[in-house]
Amino acid sequence: MTTLAALDRDGARLEIDPKHVDGLRAALRGSLLVAGDPGYDESRSIWNAMIDRRPALVARCVGVSDIITCVNFARQHGIATVIVDKNHAAIGRIANRVVILVKGRVVFEGESAALLAEPDVLHRHLGV
Repeated sequence: MTTLAALDRDGARLEIDPKHVDGLRAALRGSLLVAGDPGYDESRSIWNAMIDRRPALVARCVGVSDIITCVNFARQHGIATVIVDKNHAAIGRIANRVVILVKGRVVFEGESAALLAEPDVLHRHLGV
């Protein structure tokens, strides 16, 4: 594999060395997919077929430890990250910012600590 193109948190292009991708893949219990891997296209699809994004990496995390490993990898390499998960307690502990979308509409955006201070948002949208 040649270097892998990704975006940083500001939307600028960056390159990831394949040895780092291989290291992440080896550290996960779940799978790590890149474009061309079996399952990549299915993993990146969302309910709105008009949106066609091609992330540099798709991690199919098996547990919280995989999520933490991926977030740490993204921080270390400056990669923009989206986590789709329902374990909001764990995500809130490791993420700097949280965005909650309901049918494509942002219903909350802010720091993790600010979300914890919004019990009505937690209950209404996350069932907590």
